[in-house]
Amino acid sequence: MKHLWWIGALGSSVLIFIIRFTNWRFIPCDSNMADKYNYTLETLSFSYLAGAIFYLLNDYIPQIRRHKEYANYITRQIKSIKENIRLIVESIEPFKMDKKFNKNHFCSVFKKTDLSSSFMGGPTTKEEYINKKKKSIEATCEQLLGNYGNYLNDRDLEFVNSIENSYFIQNKLNSIDFNISKDLLSSYPNNQEEFGDSIFEIFEWSKQHNDS
Repeated sequence: MKHLWWIGALGSSVLIFIIRFTNWRFIPCDSNMADKYNYTLETLSFSYLAGAIFYLLNDYIPQIRRHKEYANYITRQIKSIKENIRLIVESIEPFKMDKKFNKNHFCSVFKKTDLSSSFMGGPTTKEEYINKKKKSIEATCEQLLGNYGNYLNDRDLEFVNSIENSYFIQNKLNSIDFNISKDLLSSYPNNQEEFGDSIFEIFEWSKQHNDS
């Protein structure tokens, strides 16, 4: 109902015009009495119109600008989530985005990757790099849902909620220790395969989100 203020403003403007420029009387009666009624009605119409203009300038227009700013900010944050997921996927070596680029292939490569190895030859391990990106993605999702939830459209809300509730975000990465003999690996549980599966699932969501 609050968006119908402009109908009242339009009606007040029309009423003011009619009273000022026609012989119409609000109540057919003695001309002096009718003029008093018209004057009162005109005063009320001017008051409503003034209030509508005040609302337009001080609330409605700033609100539209604010929504536009929020929408632009949300777009940038969702792009950063997608970029971080893409960087995680590309951090797994050897890996190329060719025709073999599918869930089974990625999960197989991810499971065989020693995440304790150096990322791009630097001091950071691949596991540390993944966890750093994970924290960034999680913080962005929490910020969007906590501070901008009312401004997310249905598509963006579903995308962010799905990531927030994913295995990737909800669980800690326990990687495979490749320094342990194969005979003892079963004694050291890990979730590297499940993590890779969830990462690729989110990556697929991000591509679908781009296409929709």
